[in-house]
Amino acid sequence: MVCALLTSTVMTVHKRWLIPFTEELVTWRQYVFIALMIVLILIMGVGDSEARELIYPASVATLVVVMEVIGFALLALGLVVQLTRFELGLGLVGLGLFCSSFAVFPIQFVAYPIVCYQTAVAAARLNFRRRLWLTIIIVGSLYASAYILIVPELFQGKSRLHWWQTLHLYNVILIIGAVIVGVLVTIGFFWLVGSGIRRRYQRMQDLEARADYAVVQERNRIAREMHDIIAHSLTVMIAQADGGKFAGKKNPDMAITALDTIGDVGRSALAEMRQLLSVLRETETPERSLATTPGVAGIGDLIKETRRAGAEVDYTVTGTPHVVRESLGLSVFRIVQECLTNALKHGSANIIMSLDWLSDRLIIVVKNDLGGGLVDPQQLADVPGGRGLIGIAERAKIHGGAAHWGPHAGQWVVEVTLPLGE
Repeated sequence: MVCALLTSTVMTVHKRWLIPFTEELVTWRQYVFIALMIVLILIMGVGDSEARELIYPASVATLVVVMEVIGFALLALGLVVQLTRFELGLGLVGLGLFCSSFAVFPIQFVAYPIVCYQTAVAAARLNFRRRLWLTIIIVGSLYASAYILIVPELFQGKSRLHWWQTLHLYNVILIIGAVIVGVLVTIGFFWLVGSGIRRRYQRMQDLEARADYAVVQERNRIAREMHDIIAHSLTVMIAQADGGKFAGKKNPDMAITALDTIGDVGRSALAEMRQLLSVLRETETPERSLATTPGVAGIGDLIKETRRAGAEVDYTVTGTPHVVRESLGLSVFRIVQECLTNALKHGSANIIMSLDWLSDRLIIVVKNDLGGGLVDPQQLADVPGGRGLIGIAERAKIHGGAAHWGPHAGQWVVEVTLPLGE
């Protein structure tokens, strides 16, 4: 009856107090539970001297008192220590329960909840290997607490018989069987409770890790977009500004054309920047139009901008262009944009670019003669750089493609292959 009542009570306590471990394995509920157990230990630690004299001989009564005090102290210390060093605290609790088994007051009201609590927390906090050897401590402690739930009943009655006079074979088998069943059922239940808590906590950690990874991926995506927009636009604008400065002395019309190009490129870059940053606004509605997202159709404008910057671009398209999904179209646009930007910054004025549309893939090839670029490198010192080719490779990899680059026959060649599958 007592075991059933305590089990029901502790099950309720653990359902309400252990489940919150999914948010944090050490919570304020643990502190409250431990404080309550320590208070009960202190209250019950006074003991019953008359009952002690009835059970133990006077010659060992002092030793029993010492064992009680040591056991209570170890219980309280173990509950506190395990908040920071769980294994050590659990060992102290197990040793404290062993020493406290000599007590004559109803320690079961403290021992039983403590051991059930330890079982669930051990299963929730420790990995599998560390839980194996700690199971021995838990099972032993629970056996001891279950033992002291039953044995005191043997010392009650009017005759006040000694324990060896009451333990007939039938009683021994009944008591041992009840203790074993109680230990196995209780340890299994609270072990499952703790394991469930651990699984929920691990799932929460996995979700947090996925969320962090998604944030990093989005940050990298935005960084690539920012790099491509700024690097290309500023490269064209600087080239036009330098060209217009020298041409304006002899041909003012060319200077005006250069200024017009700078204005157009600047406005285009500003529009792309606004569109990119708009995805970060929480107030943005789902119906936000994505019609301005650059894609394959915008490559022609890139070619015009590059030519107006002073480069000669030989652009050819072979095969039948496919209608591609928006994300792939954006990647194609950014890859071409970065290739043309690098050619302006680092190569000569002659650029050869081709798009080869095959049935299952698109091959982009950009070549330019090695030599000084149209833009003075010192003027690009403050322009984000160093991620252009890496960004090309990352964009290709996202869609299952590949990118290769390097010098070949006096030219710098960039070749990107993108699958066109659904």
